[in-house]
Amino acid sequence: MDSKFRSLYDDFKRKNLFRKILLLGFLFFLNSSFVACASLNYIARFEKKGQVVDTTSMTSEAEKLKLTDVADVSAYVLEVPAGISWNGNTLQYDEKKWEVLGTVHSDYDQGGHIFWFYNYLEEESWRKSYCHWQVPINWITLGIWAFTPLYYPCWVSESKDDVQAENNRKMRITNSLKKITKIAGGNTVLVESFGDLRINFYNANTGQSGGTVSYKTISGHGWALKKKDDKDKKDKKK
Repeated sequence: MDSKFRSLYDDFKRKNLFRKILLLGFLFFLNSSFVACASLNYIARFEKKGQVVDTTSMTSEAEKLKLTDVADVSAYVLEVPAGISWNGNTLQYDEKKWEVLGTVHSDYDQGGHIFWFYNYLEEESWRKSYCHWQVPINWITLGIWAFTPLYYPCWVSESKDDVQAENNRKMRITNSLKKITKIAGGNTVLVESFGDLRINFYNANTGQSGGTVSYKTISGHGWALKKKDDKDKKDKKK
């Protein structure tokens, strides 16, 4: 009789524990569901006008800047400031007012956020302290941990392509271009174009198209400029 009672009691404990685990898992999942996946961060590069030089270090320097650091850098798109014009694909400018430093490019950070430490956006900096400690767990579990509810806020994804999402990406790209322009010594960035991302899938056996995934405004390209002030003009005359 005692053994039967103990068996029923142990069975009840196991079921009760299982319910608690399910409830806890559901609460974790519910909590993470209200936290959107992380947004893509952008990496900018600078190509100096004239002789080819290595500008790799400028990219890492630009990544250290905050948005407040580039508040004085102006950005233009679909129009140009006074003293600059386009002649076909050629940029023309008044050398008394402007100095062209080079071209700037910005593309999304493809760093592996599962097996490495992703450089999350400044506006989402809380994710660094929340996610970076989980990366070593992904190493130990061979990436399995990344599919648990706790890691959901750390996933980097652009799951939307509506007007608001596209505008958000445009602002992030522009800020990235402003940062690299600042490091290059400029105070104005002329955004020439925003690029789209298009991924085609093909059936390996038939070679036929299996569909297309595309995102608008996922990269940017432009010119780093320096607007000359009166001091620059006087120094040039000397």
